[in-house]
Amino acid sequence: MITEFAQEIVRLLDQPHPITKLKWVTLRNEPNGSTPIAKDLYARCYREFDAELRRLGAGSRVGLMGGDLLQNSQAEWFSFLAENPDLRRVLKAYSIHVYWQFDDPRKIDNRLRDVSEIRARLPAIVKNRPFYVMECGARGNKEHNGITEDPGFFTGGKRICETNVNAFQRAWFALEAARRGFAGVVAWDAYFAKYDRKGVMHYSLLGGPTEPTSWAERPAYRALRLLARAVEPGWNVLRVSGGSDTQLVVAFAHPSDPSKISIIGLDKAGSGLNTKTARKSTYTISGVPPNTRFQLCLWNKLGNGQTTFADQASSNSAKTVTISVPLHCVFVLTTRHIQ
Repeated sequence: MITEFAQEIVRLLDQPHPITKLKWVTLRNEPNGSTPIAKDLYARCYREFDAELRRLGAGSRVGLMGGDLLQNSQAEWFSFLAENPDLRRVLKAYSIHVYWQFDDPRKIDNRLRDVSEIRARLPAIVKNRPFYVMECGARGNKEHNGITEDPGFFTGGKRICETNVNAFQRAWFALEAARRGFAGVVAWDAYFAKYDRKGVMHYSLLGGPTEPTSWAERPAYRALRLLARAVEPGWNVLRVSGGSDTQLVVAFAHPSDPSKISIIGLDKAGSGLNTKTARKSTYTISGVPPNTRFQLCLWNKLGNGQTTFADQASSNSAKTVTISVPLHCVFVLTTRHIQ
C-alpha cells in the first residue's frame, strides 16, 4: 500500500493537468483516536513512504505532515512525533483536529491554548515547523424527533450547519488559531460529500443537490469566504491592542507592504446568537496605520448570514480606529477592496 500510495501522489503531480496545490501528504487519520495505531508502525509507514517518494523523484515536491491528532493523549503523541528519529527527519509540519459543542464553545480557546503550550515545550527543530488545524467544526445535539445525524442539530431542530451560530464560531476558531501561531485552518468540509455507508455527515459549508436550494451557500461558507478574501496566503499576523475581554481582534499584513492590512474581529459574547440583536459591540483598535480609510465589511450585519461591503471607517493620527457593530457580526477592516 505504501508503494501504491506514493505512485498515486506522483501521478497526481505529473498528470497532464497536475494538482498544483498539493503541498502536504499525511498518513493515518487520527492515529490517537478510537482505533489507535501502534507508534512503531506509524513511524515505519512514514519512513518507508518517504523513501518511496524519493525513489520516484518526488521527495522534494510534497511535504510530509504528521499528527491529525485528537485531544486525548495529544501531549504523549506530540512528544513521540518530536523524539522519534525517523519522524523528526521526515515530517515537516504537524496537525490537529478540533470539534466542539455549539452550546459550550470554550473548547475553541482551551484546545488551541493547550496545543500551543505543548508546542512551546517541544525541541526547536519541531516547534518552529508549521502547525495546522486540518479538521474543525461545531457539533450539535445528535438526535431530534427520532432522527440521528452528525454533527447534529441546533436548538429547535435546525441542523447546526445551517445556523449563524456555526458560522460565527468557525470564524472565532480561525481567528484564534491565527493568533496562536497556527499556519492554517481547514474546515471540515468545504464541499458536500458522502464519506461512507453511514450516510451524509452535514458538516459542509455547501448544501447538497437534493436540498430545497441545490448547492446552497451556508452561513459558514459566507463567513469564511470573507476571511479568505481579506487575507492573502503568506500574510503576517500582527499585534493590535484594544477591546474588551470578550472581543477577539487579529490583524494581518502583507509581508513586504505594511500598508496592505486587514483587521478582523468579533465579540465572543455573540457566539450563541442565531438571530439579530439590537446590542452592539464597540471596538477601539490601536496600532493601525494612521489617517487611513478602511473598507468595513460585515458578515451577518442584518442577522441573515449574508455579507455586506459598503461601510467605511478611518483611523486618526494617533493610529486608532473605533467602530461599533452588531454583537452578532464578524467584521473586517481592510485597505484592500473586496466584495
